[in-house]
Amino acid sequence: MDLQIYDEKHIRVTDIYGETHTGVAEYYNSDHCLHEYGENEEGIKVEDFLIYKPQIASIEEVEVHGTAELRTERLVLRRYRPEDAASLYRNLGSDPAMYKYSGWNPYASLEMAQETVNRFIESYEDEHSYSWMIDVDGDLYGKVLMVEFVDRIRDVCKFEGVERLVRQLNDDRTTARLMLDTKK
Repeated sequence: MDLQIYDEKHIRVTDIYGETHTGVAEYYNSDHCLHEYGENEEGIKVEDFLIYKPQIASIEEVEVHGTAELRTERLVLRRYRPEDAASLYRNLGSDPAMYKYSGWNPYASLEMAQETVNRFIESYEDEHSYSWMIDVDGDLYGKVLMVEFVDRIRDVCKFEGVERLVRQLNDDRTTARLMLDTKK
């Protein structure tokens, strides 16, 4: 296994302990690892974890798509648009609870909301950037939403394209509904 080919690539590596790490890889040769860490093995650093070659069960390059639109029957995750700033300021920025619960308010003024949205839009040039705006049927602003982790639906997996991801999201929705029905 030639670890050097993964240097600066977006990868998914599973170690022999069953842990999976995904991110941009940094290759360390055995001389570097010996000098810095006292181990005479080459390794890959991902997510601040250094995984030595003998500890790698599997490694693969992950195709990166950036922020692609994801659509289901009632929900759309899409890229930010300039016109989103006014709505974010009106519905979130003017709410004092925004600062109270988050510690900051990127939408406190219309100008701040525009700057924040523009940063999201500029980040789309980087294929590793993932920033979605949520579109739903109906209005979520001013609503209290409670999210509770009930159970894991599936392990992390790689998708061959956006269409396959959307199919999987629909399958996950069906599975989640079945899981929630059995919890009642």
